[in-house]
Amino acid sequence: MGYAIVSPFLWLDDGPVTFYGRVEGGQIRFEDSGDTLVQIEDAIDLGSEARLQTVRDLAGSHGLIFDEADNAFRSQWVPIDNSDAAIFSFLSFMNRIQDVTMLTREKVEHSFRDDLVAAVQEFFEGRADVQERAAIAPDHGEYVTDVLVTAANGRSAAIYAATSEPKALEALLSAELIQREGMRNVTPFLVYEDLLASSVSKRTRTRTINHDILRLGDWSGGKREIVSKVQTALGSIAA
Repeated sequence: MGYAIVSPFLWLDDGPVTFYGRVEGGQIRFEDSGDTLVQIEDAIDLGSEARLQTVRDLAGSHGLIFDEADNAFRSQWVPIDNSDAAIFSFLSFMNRIQDVTMLTREKVEHSFRDDLVAAVQEFFEGRADVQERAAIAPDHGEYVTDVLVTAANGRSAAIYAATSEPKALEALLSAELIQREGMRNVTPFLVYEDLLASSVSKRTRTRTINHDILRLGDWSGGKREIVSKVQTALGSIAA
């Protein structure tokens, strides 16, 4: 036995926020329809571990169970005659989870950049020197990478996350400098979160694809492929 609970608050599709109460033996549990996460993903990609963790934390802060296998959110079982707090908590969660779709592009971009840096740090830990926001060379402090990986053999990879048009152009400028000054030990990389769906303009993407020395990576194709490309560029490093 159960109930559909229609609230006065609006959902993403401008319909009312609706959820359900399942009743068993004098107790009630509140739950969504199972498609809340699907609708959220229509507005923002939750493939990133950092973004998915935001959802987990939000559910936890409202005392809810996030069943990731079923993509469902559920409250704990509570007595029907003492369910006021539980129903308001679930309604608050349904309102708050919509905020995930309103994350600013800056926050989304920051999440991708953090994921990229973390993957590089994890792979090269103990094998090469990894510095976040480091200059491509000591005498070019104005050219700052998202992450710089330097092997013991002196070779380095200057990695940029293509989070925006300016960041892609920044990588192009660094590649031009490296090429112009013959910095043979530095390999520039530009990593897109999704090359085909990037916010970077088609013209700039084409320039990055056609550049002589700028190496590209596509995060949507898998982080292992990206770190493998960086490892290849560094040459022989400690295993």
